[in-house]
Amino acid sequence: MQIGAEIITYLGPVPITNTVTTTILLDIILIILAIVIRSKLSIIPGIAQGIFELIHDFVDDLTKNVVKSQYIKPVFPWILSFFVIILISNWMGLLPGIETIYLKKESTNTAISEVKLNDGEAVAESEHIPLFRGANADLNTTLALALVSFSLVNISAFYFIGIKGWFKHYFHTKPLYLIALFIFVGLLEIMLDPVKFVSLALRLFGNIYAGETLVGVMTTVPGIALPFLLLEVLVGAIQALIFTGLSLTFLGVMLSSEEEH
Repeated sequence: MQIGAEIITYLGPVPITNTVTTTILLDIILIILAIVIRSKLSIIPGIAQGIFELIHDFVDDLTKNVVKSQYIKPVFPWILSFFVIILISNWMGLLPGIETIYLKKESTNTAISEVKLNDGEAVAESEHIPLFRGANADLNTTLALALVSFSLVNISAFYFIGIKGWFKHYFHTKPLYLIALFIFVGLLEIMLDPVKFVSLALRLFGNIYAGETLVGVMTTVPGIALPFLLLEVLVGAIQALIFTGLSLTFLGVMLSSEEEH
C-alpha cells in the first residue's frame, strides 16, 4: 500500500483519486442511511435506529461534559457529523473490496514502467489501480478534516464570545508591567494554534495507514488476520473519538477563557 493516493481520472484539471471515490461512496451510504432511518423512526427503535441513537447519546454526553449547555445546540451537529464520518471512514478501509477492486490503466510514464514488446512493437505496460482506498489513509483527507475542524472551532468562538473574547483567549492584560510578555506569548499561541490541528491530521493518518497496511500484510498469512482486523476496528473507533474529542476540547478551552476573564 503506497502512501500517496492513486489518480483514477481527471475532472477537468482536478484529479480524482481513489480516496475521493471512497469519500463519495461514504457520502452516498450516509445519505441513504439518514433517509431510511428518518422514514422509519418509531418509539420502539429497530437495529439501525438503535445504533444511531447509541452513537447520538454517546456524542451528546461527550459534548455536555466539555462545553456549557448554552453552546450545545449549535455545536452538537458538526461534532456528531465529525464522529460519524471519521468512524465509518476508518472502518470502510477494512471492508472487502477496498484496495482489492482494481482498474486497469495503461501507464503513460515509460520512464517508470517497463515497455513490453508485442510482435516487435512497443506496448506500454498497464498498471492496476485500486478503485477504492481508505479515505483516512490519505493525508490529504485528514488535513482537510483538520482544516474544517480548525475553521469551525474559530468560527464558533467568534460567534459565541465575539472578537473581543477571542483576543482575550490569547492575550492577557494584567498585570500591566508584563504586557510585552503577554503580547509575545499571545502571538506565539496564535501561530502555533493551527499546529494542534495538523497534529490531529497526522495522528489520524498515521494510525489508519499503518493499521490498514498491517491488516493487508496479515491477510497473506492464513489464520492470523482476524485478531488484527478486530484490533483495527477498535483503533478506528478510538481514533474517531480522539479527533472529535480534541476538536471539541479546543473549542471548550476557547469558550471557557471568556468566563475566566
